[in-house]
Amino acid sequence: MTMNMSRYSCLSCKPQKGLALVTVLIVVAMVAVIATQISTEGYLSERTTYNISNTEQAYFYARGLEQYGITGLQLSLKEEGGNNKVHLAQQWATQKVAFPIEEDGELVGSLSGEIVDRNSCFDLNAITTMGPPPSSSTSGSTSGSTANNTSNTTTANTTTNSSSQTRAPDPNQPTVGQTIYQDMLALVTFPEDVEVSTSALAESLRDWIDEDTEPFGADGAEDTEYTGYAKPYRTANGPISSVNELLVIKGYTREVVDAIRPYVCTIPPTTGTQDNIVINVNTLKPENALILAALYDDMNLEMAQQILDDRPEDGYDESSYQSQIGSVANGATIKNGAKIDFVSRVFELRADVTYGRGRAKLNVLVRGEPGQEFKIIQRYFGEPI
Repeated sequence: MTMNMSRYSCLSCKPQKGLALVTVLIVVAMVAVIATQISTEGYLSERTTYNISNTEQAYFYARGLEQYGITGLQLSLKEEGGNNKVHLAQQWATQKVAFPIEEDGELVGSLSGEIVDRNSCFDLNAITTMGPPPSSSTSGSTSGSTANNTSNTTTANTTTNSSSQTRAPDPNQPTVGQTIYQDMLALVTFPEDVEVSTSALAESLRDWIDEDTEPFGADGAEDTEYTGYAKPYRTANGPISSVNELLVIKGYTREVVDAIRPYVCTIPPTTGTQDNIVINVNTLKPENALILAALYDDMNLEMAQQILDDRPEDGYDESSYQSQIGSVANGATIKNGAKIDFVSRVFELRADVTYGRGRAKLNVLVRGEPGQEFKIIQRYFGEPI
């Protein structure tokens, strides 16, 4: 009886030894998993810190390139007659910056930069531009003169009426900016499968920016339009800061925005409503001739193209420009509120820096009167907007 009990006890001990082995294996596996996780998290943390450090270093290089660009721009304009003419043959426009970044003799990155004139595109925020007031002496000479009258360009609109800068657009009349923008859109080539109403695009953009809450025209759109969407929102009722913002405005599909992107830009406005839409004819690229054509009555795209193709290498001055207008587009009249200029006051500096695994894209807008220092009016990171 005793032997049987002993045999039974020994038989019952064998499964317990197997359970202990399984327990040990589970503990070893858990320790291995935890160790792997700790090692992975440590590696990821190290790489994250490394990437953040590289990105910050790229940012500081971009800020350094910003100062380099502003200084170079001011020096270029000072030495090359930028107070009288700003044109595409000057160093700021022809010499793009490209440098390697080396440390201890090893290539660790690169930086590049360029400067773009913002007075050679249509500023979307100018859609509310009213033009000189009817009582202004300058507006009379502008609206009543033809293209071969020098008062039609720079001298016609140089006087700024301080009271007019606080004027709000007449809710019942199209603005000068709206008319010019609509005429420009009429010359843009849109995809064949895209139906576009130029008046509808101009009206919806005006309503997005102007301060009132009443839709303009049949195709205008204020809060009553956008709050009815599946994902409702309100109009900005103020300046836009990016061309991409058009995508949330009625009528502006991706195809429409991509078609007009080469011709438009955004500039933070100064105080009040501006009297004039200013374009520097010396930095306007020939492929953007439709902007020039939209500023005039009785000027077609071919005329504008020829004016830009025949432009001297060092740009037009007022006399040579008026002579060219008289021979190519005699009788064309600049719209009241439009102004042809030969200098620029707003520039965009673009910096692109890579450092290790980090990258920084910096875009800076500067504004300054001829002969004066430039001041930064906008800075943002990412792709140009």
